Amino acid sequence: MWVLWCFFWFPILHTGHPSPAVIMRVSQKWLDYVQSEGKEVLRNMLLKEPLPNITGSTQMFGKVNYTITGVLIEEFDISHINSAPIPPADVQVIVEDAKAKVYGQWKVKHWLM
Repeated sequence: MWVLWCFFWFPILHTGHPSPAVIMRVSQKWLDYVQSEGKEVLRNMLLKEPLPNITGSTQMFGKVNYTITGVLIEEFDISHINSAPIPPADVQVIVEDAKAKVYGQWKVKHWLM
């Protein structure tokens, strides 16, 4: 029982915090690796299945109801992405010149139409 008590409480007493966390250093080399691999993972995720349907309404010269369904991304390209660590604990990601070819159906209901 004493061993279990030490195993449970030692990390909390040692750090002085009730919920110790994992601390990780992020280098530019690691960010470059994640960026190169992440572009392809994101591309495959977006091209794999359709996006969720969107339904809503807004006020624009009266009430406008809209529905967007069956949105499918056919092509996706990120030509330039830049990431950098910002002390103490943030990462800045800048995406420029991203292109996508998107297909879908949309319906708008308004008193003028």
